Amino acid sequence: MKKVNVLKGVFAIAAIAFLSTSAFGKGKLVISKYLDTDYAVVSALSDMSNGFKVKVFDDEGYVLYTSPYVKDASSFQKLFDLKSFVDGRYKVVFESDDARVSEVFYVSNSKLVLPKAKLAKSESDLNTVKPFVRKDGNNLYVSHINFAKSAFSMSIDDISGNEIYSSSLPRETSYSGMFDISKLPAGGYKVMLTSGKQKYYYEFNK
Repeated sequence: MKKVNVLKGVFAIAAIAFLSTSAFGKGKLVISKYLDTDYAVVSALSDMSNGFKVKVFDDEGYVLYTSPYVKDASSFQKLFDLKSFVDGRYKVVFESDDARVSEVFYVSNSKLVLPKAKLAKSESDLNTVKPFVRKDGNNLYVSHINFAKSAFSMSIDDISGNEIYSSSLPRETSYSGMFDISKLPAGGYKVMLTSGKQKYYYEFNK
């Protein structure tokens, strides 16, 4: 089938939800710094056996944030502006019917500070690709954190599996792009982001 290129890329900052092919058990939380900014990304991964929520507590136990109830999806991601957090200790909690997982993080001078064990793990993750995708109206936001500057590509298929768009993304440590999807017909679509053997999926409806 002939590819129809209806997308135009422009730079933008994005924070997004993504689906990975890796297994992660009933629940997992990942807290990471978003590029070189005062933002932190909280990612929750689930095996989809049940819906789940994500909550953020301050050190006194007050709930600062509660996510919508996430169902029929294996991941949720939220970008937090740490400028709105006072210095101190915080806890993120993943809650489902059959699992409860928590992670601690600290904020100092509007910066994310992770416990030493988590920092050590982060160092070992420097060669991994961290992609993000989000749809907002007629815009599709795509970004990645790619410390190793690995080859990275993006494709979009329609609900019948026909590829309607494909492109290589820049080999940059961090990339953010916005794609205009206003000309796509109504229907379901799947975005696939590929780096080596790693594949990430994001589905959306137009």
